[in-house]
Amino acid sequence: MDITHYIVSHRNKNVQLNGYNGYYTHASRELAAIRKKVGRSTPKGKKYAGALPVSAEDVASKPEFVSLLLLTAERAWAQAMHLKSLRTATGPTETLASSARKHIVSRLQRACKISQQLLAALSDRETSHSTEEDFLEAHAYSSLLVGGCEFERRRWKECLRAYAMAWMVYTALQGSISERIRKEDLKDLLSTVVDPSLRYAAYKMQIPRSHQISAIALQFLPRDGNDDVLSLINHLKPNLMSDIDPAKAASPASKAAEADGGSRIVTWRSRIVKIEDAAISQALGDVEEASAKLSRLLDSSAGPQLAKGKAAAYDEVLSASQDAVDATKHAIDELGAEGVGSSDARMQALQVTRTAVNYGLIGWRVGRNRILAGEQDGAVVETSTTKGLTRKKPLLAEGKEAPMPEGTKRRKAEGRGRLVGRLRERVVLYDGILQSIDSIKELAGVAADEPLMTDLQAKRSYFQALK
Repeated sequence: MDITHYIVSHRNKNVQLNGYNGYYTHASRELAAIRKKVGRSTPKGKKYAGALPVSAEDVASKPEFVSLLLLTAERAWAQAMHLKSLRTATGPTETLASSARKHIVSRLQRACKISQQLLAALSDRETSHSTEEDFLEAHAYSSLLVGGCEFERRRWKECLRAYAMAWMVYTALQGSISERIRKEDLKDLLSTVVDPSLRYAAYKMQIPRSHQISAIALQFLPRDGNDDVLSLINHLKPNLMSDIDPAKAASPASKAAEADGGSRIVTWRSRIVKIEDAAISQALGDVEEASAKLSRLLDSSAGPQLAKGKAAAYDEVLSASQDAVDATKHAIDELGAEGVGSSDARMQALQVTRTAVNYGLIGWRVGRNRILAGEQDGAVVETSTTKGLTRKKPLLAEGKEAPMPEGTKRRKAEGRGRLVGRLRERVVLYDGILQSIDSIKELAGVAADEPLMTDLQAKRSYFQALK
């Protein structure tokens, strides 16, 4: 039984290509074939008597019964998502009519009912011959559907409780040693479904964004009646819940900011912005740490260092800066999805932060290219020599070549082709610098800043002249 991979593979293969309605059609065809295989189809000429419940004995006798329940639940889920996509094509989900929302919720409740039937069948592990991982996967899948149903019903606390259980189980399953568990499927569900839903429901519950997803999941984790699930989670990942401090749910970056006496701030020109998003604060902390490490490395280098070696030291700070850019963009997209306008103070603060972190990233890229260009930004063309004889060996009186003294090495000037090749590489670096400067002008708020535009134009003229 590979419940998680079965669900993820079916959704990725069908929803991406054919949409939710195509997935519904595919699940119906596959469901009809499985019903015939397990003997649950209605013969021709007879009245449909309704689906019989699937027991643990049925699962033990034919594992296809698991696929039967999964496809039934997935078909109902696909129908609900298709209805939702049709209703929300012309506006946000808040404008859904009451009848449309009830129809969507009824389909999701149908999927929840089927998933709970699967969970009940796999709970009897001795009879159904299921493993601990099978039971946990079924429990997480059921929680996933329940969370989606409560999400549509706008019951945010129940939504958080369901998604918290799914988060805990999927995170614990990543520590499983079973080769059947595919870690990429678990990460896919966490990153695309569970984490965004937890964050949005937490926002609706007015929980600060500085709280980590793990702390939110631990806070709303339903413990009553789930002793068997919690014991299995602790068995797979003993330190999962103990490593999360519910009293201080802020991220490491937020804790560091509190230790410094306040939140992290970003300064861009005359604007000072307070960072409230935990992911951005953490990424900016990584940038500061990487830049300090780079400065120490360049300052402590004894003697001349190869340009490529110095440029390689920029990789860590460039990676950290890119993470800060991605975190800022993700925070802006989240606010936009929540309907927050550009005039909102939070959105404006994030836009300023986005300009600042993008400017910093571009600055590090230009710095690396200047290192690769050489001394004085490549204004001086260094000539090098190569090993080899500059003339023929002297001839003896007999017409034979005289032997060269031992240890003697002669050098000749660098060839014109090799010199042209180095100059072409330098031109490519200048092109990259010029493109980086031009991209700064496209950042929000830069075009209206006349002193900054004048400075950028002067730098562009400088590197254009070098080119």
